[in-house]
Amino acid sequence: MRRRPPGLLLLLTLVLPAQADLKIATRTGPCSSTSTRYTRGSNFRIDTQDAYGPQQIAIYNADQRRSYALDPASRTYTATPVDPPKPVESLQRVSESRKTIDIYLDTVDTGERRRMFGHLARHVIQSERRGSERIEIDGWYIDLPGARAAYYLGFGIAAHTGTIDRIDFHRTGPRETGLALLETRTVSGSPGATFLTEVSELDESPLDPKTFAPPPDFHQVPFLPQHRPYTFLDTLRADWTSLVCSADELLQAMPHAE
Repeated sequence: MRRRPPGLLLLLTLVLPAQADLKIATRTGPCSSTSTRYTRGSNFRIDTQDAYGPQQIAIYNADQRRSYALDPASRTYTATPVDPPKPVESLQRVSESRKTIDIYLDTVDTGERRRMFGHLARHVIQSERRGSERIEIDGWYIDLPGARAAYYLGFGIAAHTGTIDRIDFHRTGPRETGLALLETRTVSGSPGATFLTEVSELDESPLDPKTFAPPPDFHQVPFLPQHRPYTFLDTLRADWTSLVCSADELLQAMPHAE
């Protein structure tokens, strides 16, 4: 998502690769923002398309230890060597602040089940509360070899001050780690918002190894053409698109007269 309300607790979901081939397509929001993820072993590829810009493709090839960024419009790509992860020394120099953040996490399995993409999905409701901010996630999840959900909380480190806050977690119920097939996230506070994310395709067929490398008709460049300074016209175009999407969402939420 391009825009995020400031001061709200957001929960990000990633699909982590394992030893299986998977293609997972998801769509989010009334503007049909789409993301297709391909995983094979430790290799992964993410194709994204939204209302704010051109299609983007990101590839990580663990076998080659390289990451690629592709621009389909110009048939160009950039390549970056990826070294094995190293300890983050900067975090060792970060001191703790005197502030403590209490986070309350509640997970409830409703007991409801239904078949989705050939798997038995469970209905789970999760909520997180931090002060007056709250997010509720109503979703359907499956345990799928080759994919699992990892949740990261988007706060806790105050980089501008060079300190890190202490975080105390208060959990009720086991954390949901399954793959989300359908999620409705409701963020309370000001202004508050509801976001729908749905898996539209789930394919467990073997993937072509060429999926995780630039196509042969693409050529390598130092920088992608779309990586240019953001102009005032780009800002107006993005703001207008956001306004249209918000209006569509409002109209869909309004009751229709018989």
